Amino acid sequence: MVSGDLRSVWLLALGILLLTFPNSCRYELGQEEENGNGRTAEGDLDPLFGVFSLGDSRAWAVGYYGTIVATDDGGRSWKNLNSGTREALYSVFFTDPEHGWVSGSSGTLLATSDGGLTWVRQETGTRHPLFDLDFPDAEHGVAVGLFGTVLRTRDGGRTWEDMSLGEDVGLNAVDFADVSNGWIVGELGTILRTRDFCETWERQDSPAGEASLFGVAFQSPIHGWASGIDGVILRTTDGGAHWTPEASPAQDTLFSIQAFGEHAWAVGLHGAALQRDPMTRQWQPIPDLQGLYVCLRAVRFSGRLSGWIVGEEGRVFCTADGVRWRLVR
Repeated sequence: MVSGDLRSVWLLALGILLLTFPNSCRYELGQEEENGNGRTAEGDLDPLFGVFSLGDSRAWAVGYYGTIVATDDGGRSWKNLNSGTREALYSVFFTDPEHGWVSGSSGTLLATSDGGLTWVRQETGTRHPLFDLDFPDAEHGVAVGLFGTVLRTRDGGRTWEDMSLGEDVGLNAVDFADVSNGWIVGELGTILRTRDFCETWERQDSPAGEASLFGVAFQSPIHGWASGIDGVILRTTDGGAHWTPEASPAQDTLFSIQAFGEHAWAVGLHGAALQRDPMTRQWQPIPDLQGLYVCLRAVRFSGRLSGWIVGEEGRVFCTADGVRWRLVR
């Protein structure tokens, strides 16, 4: 039986994610000094939840109140895109420079076929929040969310099938290594694997017990990572048959994790920003992001060393070498 205390911890983290994120942290680096974009420490941009990039130059980010912003020059300038909704938007994914999707609250799922200039709402059949989505190829996609919600498309997003678990469990993140093999993580240590694109799921054991997980990333059908509450970082080298905890210097929730080879990055509450040294295989704070007290919600790499981080107050950081990060919004 699930303990009420542990469920309360997950609900608290979820509450921070959904409700109190805009005011839960403050940007303290430089205090009242302006950054390179002429913004003061107390910015007034809406918080961002998700980011996706195609190379060093082009990226999209989504957040509260239907916010979608994009850059095609490496973050030097940003365009506000009209999403047509005021719903909170949590995740964004593009299969090519023109075709992309965004998921959000109240079962929101938006699609674009022109790089984000226009968005069309797709029918999902649910009002539950959709926290994450992933497309292993241009035709196959999966979205997950609250109350065990799992949706899939096999026709490039034209139609979505309800493949929900029928359980009262929050599903926070999804990642597919290929069109068949995918993983979902969620509240109370939930780890699920499919080998047949959501037809069936097998449960995997988390060495962190019932600690809720918020991030998952797989580089292949055998190599993957997960992150969660209390700085939890897990790694598998056998497709999740066994997960191994890694020593983490963070104590706060890590919402998102990404990896390429032995390089890995994770971000979360209260400015938690970590990188894994490929030589020592140890997790360390990212030097350029120390001194922050901001909620960092997502990290995304489009290549081995080209990455983006988004979070509170509309902050966006990017790197071209996986080591040095700069504030670009």
